[in-house]
Amino acid sequence: MSKKTAPDLKKLFKEASEIAKQVHESMHEAAFNRAIDLLTGVEHPSLKAKGNPPKQKEKRFAKTTAETVNQPAEDLISAIDSTQHPEVTSTHKILDLSLMVLEIAHTDHSIDGLTPRAIAKILTDKFRINAKSNAVNMALGRATTLVNRIPDGSGFLYKIMAP
Repeated sequence: MSKKTAPDLKKLFKEASEIAKQVHESMHEAAFNRAIDLLTGVEHPSLKAKGNPPKQKEKRFAKTTAETVNQPAEDLISAIDSTQHPEVTSTHKILDLSLMVLEIAHTDHSIDGLTPRAIAKILTDKFRINAKSNAVNMALGRATTLVNRIPDGSGFLYKIMAP
């Protein structure tokens, strides 16, 4: 924090006080201190040690991830020609279906990795195969020799590894 003048500090404390009033009375002191940290740009030591960003940043990041998760799926839904991939409808195993979508995305459309939500959306919207993202996540999570699982936001991004 750079050297502040008395009026600057008064304004800063007033802002922090207003922020602290938004929480329950028992939390005022902690909220006030955290507001001071945020307003001055000082990162709280306990958050730095744990590696956790402040809650506001998590929400902002989660929103960005949620918005961008559907973009590869939407692009692939419009780009994939389902008649060129009849093998997708030849099985009912969610693992095989998910691997086929990952392979199509990688080989035909140069998209290296998809989230379970995107895979399920492609299977449901493009190939008309009812697939839930939880089922895709469980199936791919067990296939450690076939896919590479990379943390992505609050979930995972799966990249195909083996033919």
